[in-house]
Amino acid sequence: MKKQVILYEKKLPGISIHINANITKGGGLQIEGIDTGENVENIWGSWDYEYYINTDKKNKNNLIKQLIKQGFKINNDMELLIHLQQYYACNEAYTEIHSLLTKENIEFQTFTWA
Repeated sequence: MKKQVILYEKKLPGISIHINANITKGGGLQIEGIDTGENVENIWGSWDYEYYINTDKKNKNNLIKQLIKQGFKINNDMELLIHLQQYYACNEAYTEIHSLLTKENIEFQTFTWA
């Protein structure tokens, strides 16, 4: 069973936004987003814009350790995903999680495609 939560979904005239958090097959954390629609095409020249944050398992576990030090109760991957859903369920989820990982010195990679 895939471990995944929806962080944010919104459909507006001209744009649909979908941002999810999931645990990869290798045990890492992935934040994946896609914006689609006419507004995206007007900005990026393509109907869809995809963006990702990826950590490996070691760095996902380091994030969990840092959050525990801050007083959060996170004992497994699903609890991490639920934490992200509770605290980052907004249109800025990708940017805010990127900032969290940077602040906590968690190694990650990003990818965008339009």
